[in-house]
Amino acid sequence: MFKTNHTAAAALGALALNFGAASADDESSIDFGGRVHLDVSAIDADGLGDRSTTRANLRRARLNVDIRHSAWRYFAEIDFSSGDDITLQNATASRSFDEGRTTLIIGNQKPPVSYDELTSSNDLDNMERAAFTDAFRFTRGAGVALRRSDGTYTASVAVLAGNAVDFQGVGADFDHTIAVRGTRLFERWGGLVHVGASAMYRGFEDGRLVDYRVRPNSSNAPRFLDTPSFAESDFFLGLEAAFTRGPFHIAAEYGRLEADGPAADGGFQGASIEAGYYVTGETRPYRRQEGRWGHVAPLHSVGEGGPGAILLRGRLDWVDLNDGPVSGGEQRSVTAGVNWRLNEHAFTMFEGVHSDIDGAPAGDGEVRTAQMRLVFHY
Repeated sequence: MFKTNHTAAAALGALALNFGAASADDESSIDFGGRVHLDVSAIDADGLGDRSTTRANLRRARLNVDIRHSAWRYFAEIDFSSGDDITLQNATASRSFDEGRTTLIIGNQKPPVSYDELTSSNDLDNMERAAFTDAFRFTRGAGVALRRSDGTYTASVAVLAGNAVDFQGVGADFDHTIAVRGTRLFERWGGLVHVGASAMYRGFEDGRLVDYRVRPNSSNAPRFLDTPSFAESDFFLGLEAAFTRGPFHIAAEYGRLEADGPAADGGFQGASIEAGYYVTGETRPYRRQEGRWGHVAPLHSVGEGGPGAILLRGRLDWVDLNDGPVSGGEQRSVTAGVNWRLNEHAFTMFEGVHSDIDGAPAGDGEVRTAQMRLVFHY
């Protein structure tokens, strides 16, 4: 079971009233969807408390409903991958104005930071997002966002409260969040060039101190990097760039977070650079109105006699959670892998990850991971 906080209840109530007030003569549609991500990992850890393991887990299991009624779009998604726990993901009502150039979004949603964080988990090159985006706790919140775009730029601002669901004390970490993001798109060198920046301030619940922690690029690995719980607020600044041309794409991000606490402050940072090449000729789509990557569909699906879409890819990833009196460790990772999309709804991911870890609570060491993911979404 789960419960909504007051902010989410007010937002969802307003959305329901608006839905009921729409004209019965307007065109309406309703679609259902979902995704299942199953991860299997073999993890070999040297040092770090000898925590090698081989295990599988249901990384995501989600159902969603997408309703279009009058000029509004209503979207809600729940995740039940953790067994008896049900968690709310996005639950929003949105409406576009000015011929689609301005979009208002109300409800539980991600803050507008980081192209990697905003890209759907169905559309990622790697099994896990860049380590710093996980370490810095980019979680959803309930509130209002406004996005302006004309296909060559995006400008977004969001004011959010805690996550709409506080399930057994998990969630609702942030009392208030203010985030902004801007991107610019250029046509250069026969392809598309994306540049962007984002900033976010968060204040945590009264009396709650937050830590920052992350796994070595695997949902099945322990969180070797972990700071003490010390922060009562933080400020994030991120930079991003990407280029895509034909079957090749490359993208990079940098993020810095300044965390303030009553007894200590900490400044942390991280970065990633990834590249991929579709040997079967596909191009990684770019969603101009949102400033992020989109969904790849094979040119020739396996069921139609083709090879599907095959991506060769790699990533360098780094996060540093050490600063002065606050010590959580530093992690440097190299990932190489291949993705095979059988059709528009099913694909597999195979990858190897090597992580060097220094100054973690469990000490120094190396983590070598071989893993795969099976995905079905519709």
